[in-house]
Amino acid sequence: MNHKDITIGDTQFRIGRFTAINGSFIVAQLLPKLVTCITENGLYIPAVFSILPTIPKETLAEIQGYCLAVSERYSKEHNPIPLWMNGRIVDKELEHDTMTVFALTVQVIVFNLSDFFSDGGLQKLLGSLGLSQSA
Repeated sequence: MNHKDITIGDTQFRIGRFTAINGSFIVAQLLPKLVTCITENGLYIPAVFSILPTIPKETLAEIQGYCLAVSERYSKEHNPIPLWMNGRIVDKELEHDTMTVFALTVQVIVFNLSDFFSDGGLQKLLGSLGLSQSA
């Protein structure tokens, strides 16, 4: 699936997929911390919430930019409203809504990276590189 519709508060959003380059960057930044968030079904959302505050501000801001860039305010009655363009939030309602931005960040990370951590995705990657998970 290329997108997922979610609701945060009373607002609907459509979240999409990272590019492979952006997703790889995020995995590289978060992998040591995300390993503790893995369940048999992918990533555990509360655990992802708990690791984001431990990331340096500049890295978190870059990751949030990638997350908001693949997100839009969504309504069946109106055209989608982009949230991020040219390195900044463009949705005025979201500009000072810390809770929603943080929740969107977590939801987008989980949507994009859960497959990487479920169904043996990490083990398959390590195996293709000739590495074991204990290496």
